[in-house]
Amino acid sequence: MPPKAIDKQRILKAITWLGVMLLFFISVGFTSFQHSERKFKSLQINIDDTAGVNFVTVQQIKNIVAYKFGDIKKSKLNAINTAVLESIIENNPHVANAEVFSTVDGVLNIYVSQRVPVLRIFNHKGESFYIDNEGYFMPLSDSYTPLVPVANGHLTSKLSDHKIRVLTNDQMNQALPVEALFNLVKAIEKDELLKAQLQQIYVNSDGNFTLVPRVGNHIIYFGNGLDMEAKLQNLLVIYTKGFNMCGWEKYKTINLKFKDQVVCGY
Repeated sequence: MPPKAIDKQRILKAITWLGVMLLFFISVGFTSFQHSERKFKSLQINIDDTAGVNFVTVQQIKNIVAYKFGDIKKSKLNAINTAVLESIIENNPHVANAEVFSTVDGVLNIYVSQRVPVLRIFNHKGESFYIDNEGYFMPLSDSYTPLVPVANGHLTSKLSDHKIRVLTNDQMNQALPVEALFNLVKAIEKDELLKAQLQQIYVNSDGNFTLVPRVGNHIIYFGNGLDMEAKLQNLLVIYTKGFNMCGWEKYKTINLKFKDQVVCGY
């Protein structure tokens, strides 16, 4: 093919690509202009309550939007800073995550996931707060009280500590009482019987736990946080096999502190 023909092909390809890029930028600019001029149509708020918690309400989120942006019914979408709104919502200590975005039809969407408490703490100074399933500390709510196990006694941790470490079994001998408590509650949650039965934990001055069950007149000397899985398994055997034979009222104490054995007392 002659050199001039090749040059013409290259020129035509270049012109074509320039045309495509120009149309692309014009389209993006037009879309951005349309978006900036798009009027707010409606507000859609979705709060995840699948875990059964109700710390955050739709009205609370509406109040946040109104406080920050005023009456948004006549606003343009670009007047609503979604990143700022997300940050404000996530400042709520009962919120785990928030997502805010607008759609082409003028709808402002807000999705909120809530923190899920697994334990309520009463520390040695009388301060009370929750620990959620990720180990974050969260304050009580004036409008909602979840049913979770309660721990009290010799506990020095406070709400301002914010979060605990999640420890492995090998690290439990270095755990603070509140860290061992968190791991204990997470282990209890794995079994429905234990989860329903064990609702109160007292922390002794030596860091050992005494469990107070919901059903029965006994108390459980659990020991420290070491070997908790084995201890809970032994307790399950007592509940599902031993008590089925002798009844739930026979024993006053169940001692799980000793390795590979359970000692019951009258």
